[in-house]
Amino acid sequence: MNEKTKSRTEKFFITAYVFSFSTIWVPLITIIETYVFVRGMAMFAIITLYEIELIFLVYPVNHHLIIKFFNSAYNLPTPESTTTPQNISSPSNATSEKIEELETIETNQHVQP
Repeated sequence: MNEKTKSRTEKFFITAYVFSFSTIWVPLITIIETYVFVRGMAMFAIITLYEIELIFLVYPVNHHLIIKFFNSAYNLPTPESTTTPQNISSPSNATSEKIEELETIETNQHVQP
């Protein structure tokens, strides 16, 4: 499974879990609110925060675009400047030798009885 498919699969299962949890959680909170007299605004705030969390979990927001909206002098990072698995293991990176050392040590530990 390549990384893109793996990422999409993980996002699908996280979204499915959040949806199934929310289909139980929101009615449960509503039922509890009717029997337990909690201040109405406090319960409204809890449910609102939970729904906002769901929105930002399913539709993630790029914080760089928000910063750029409020600060026009902010430079958006380029894809090359972000850390990805491809440029971590690239020979131009100084830490690639350390990663190879750790991988060698790890494989040697598995080989020895």
